[in-house]
Formats: sequence, C-alpha cells, structure tokens
Amino acid sequence: MGLIACQVVYEHGFDWLIELRKYLQSNLNFLKSFLKKNIPQIKVVEPEGTYLVWLDFNALRLSQEELDEFLLNNAKIYLSSGIDFGIQGIGFQRINIACPRSTLQCALEKLMIAIKQSEYWFEY
Repeated sequence: MGLIACQVVYEHGFDWLIELRKYLQSNLNFLKSFLKKNIPQIKVVEPEGTYLVWLDFNALRLSQEELDEFLLNNAKIYLSSGIDFGIQGIGFQRINIACPRSTLQCALEKLMIAIKQSEYWFEY
C-alpha cells in the first residue's frame, strides 16, 4: 500500500505540493505577523525549507528549564526545546506550522496570554 501511495504522489502530487507550500507560507506569514504585533520579544528564525520554525525566546531572559516549564505550565503548549539540539539551542523552541491555522492561532494566543500575565512581559 505504501509503495502505491508513493507512486501516486510522485506521478500526480505536484498540484498538492504547490498548494501545501502556499499553505505553509501563509502559516509562516501569520506566525511572523502575530508575534511582531502581539509578542515582539519572541523572534522568528526564518526557516530554510521546513515547516518546523525556530523561535528565539532569549529576550525573556529565562533559563532553558524555566522556558520549558513556562510554556508547558503557564501557556499550556508544548514546543520542541532548543536544548535537545545542542547548547546553541538554549533559549530557542521549535514550532510546527504544518497544522490547521486554527491550531497555530490557538497556540499563539495561549502563549500571548501567558506572557502578558507574567513578569516577563515588557513593551518594546
């Protein structure tokens, strides 16, 4: 079954791939716009061909452990912790944008509320 599915995608999946790329770019644009407007402390690292986007939380001045705990316990979201990718990942998290826009928006709104209700909120 897997081989047949693979063959069908290779032979007939170009239109789907184009639409997927448009959708992912749209979600990336939404992510960047939302953060810039609502949580400017968090910076987006422009992805290079992936739907996993690095977010730089270093402006919050939290240790990696504090950041991981804050996201899970306060924002009630789970992102991929940067430290899992080496010490250069400290202060970073990865978010998956290959999801429905409503899912992405919900996660970002939870993050925004948690940060604005915390001691880490400051205006730029």
